[in-house]
Amino acid sequence: MSRFNVRGTNDDGHVANFVETEQVIYIDNEVTSYVQTRGSVPLFWEQPGVQVGSHKVKISRGFETSAPAFDRHLDMIKKRYGQQIIVNLLGSSLIGSKEGEAMLSQLFQTHHNMSEHKDVPHILFDYHQECRGGNMKNLSKLKAKVEKYLESFSLFYAVGNTVILEQTGTIRTNCLDCLDRTNCVQTFFALEMLAKQMGLLKLMEKQQMVSRFEEVFRQMWINNGNEVSKIYAGTGAIQGSSKLMDGARSAARTIQNNLLDSNKQEAIDILLLGSTLNTELADRARLLLPSNMLHAAPNLLREMCKRYNEYVNTMNLRVSIGTYNVNGGRHFRSVVYKDVSLADWLFDGPNRSSCKYLPSKNTEL
Repeated sequence: MSRFNVRGTNDDGHVANFVETEQVIYIDNEVTSYVQTRGSVPLFWEQPGVQVGSHKVKISRGFETSAPAFDRHLDMIKKRYGQQIIVNLLGSSLIGSKEGEAMLSQLFQTHHNMSEHKDVPHILFDYHQECRGGNMKNLSKLKAKVEKYLESFSLFYAVGNTVILEQTGTIRTNCLDCLDRTNCVQTFFALEMLAKQMGLLKLMEKQQMVSRFEEVFRQMWINNGNEVSKIYAGTGAIQGSSKLMDGARSAARTIQNNLLDSNKQEAIDILLLGSTLNTELADRARLLLPSNMLHAAPNLLREMCKRYNEYVNTMNLRVSIGTYNVNGGRHFRSVVYKDVSLADWLFDGPNRSSCKYLPSKNTEL
């Protein structure tokens, strides 16, 4: 599977690597479950070029053009899952290889602060800084920040056909690729909720039972993290338990992302775009050439774009721009054009057959 060259969101608000994970326990006629989600930062961003131990991030759209997709994403997950809390695990340091992370995290916070979704808490937790050297004890700091929301959102519990508790919201966790750090933090939350699930099912009385549940449950989350990582990155998750295995997986990811994914990405581009063009040549070629020519070799396309004058006929067009309510002040019509009707601007086209676009006046209201 090709790791996506472009991360983040699309115009509909759907983000890369969005995963819903539900943990369910059935005992006789009792059932209890808890849902968490993960997903990429809902902005337009990508990681271009060769990525070897770095976190280069390129923002591919400006603030104003990203805002609608950001809002659509949060609207969507609110509608689907209820109340939300964002747990942002991106690094905050502006020094070194994490600079891209810090920039992306800052943009995420800025969009959130300027959106209509201020009812959604945004909790920052620099995972690499806080849990440096595998120090998982510092996750207690994160627990202190989210505990009241865990209590408020509750979980699902039913006996037979009677629903006793309902989950009213979810935690949305993200890091850069929503894999390794996210796996660790989601496992932490999952274990917290497992204790509550076992308490509802009256399974906390025997320590041996609790230990066995936790052991099996941890392994299930490791398997879950591995499968999500294989789908998205092509290797298992980096867990921190074995430096040799994590090093091998990091090397495999680097080789696969930078050297082996290009053919898969070309297939995706052909299916979605009709061609594999994704360079500066792409937009120009699509403007000048018919779609059946877009599969030609790049050198040929570049030459055809250079020599477009030999086969493209040009036509002169008049363009007129009208503005509405700009500098109008208290006057309904501009003082300059107060005696001019809009009809004069809109309807003189039939009188000028030699032009394609024919409005003759710039009328400002």
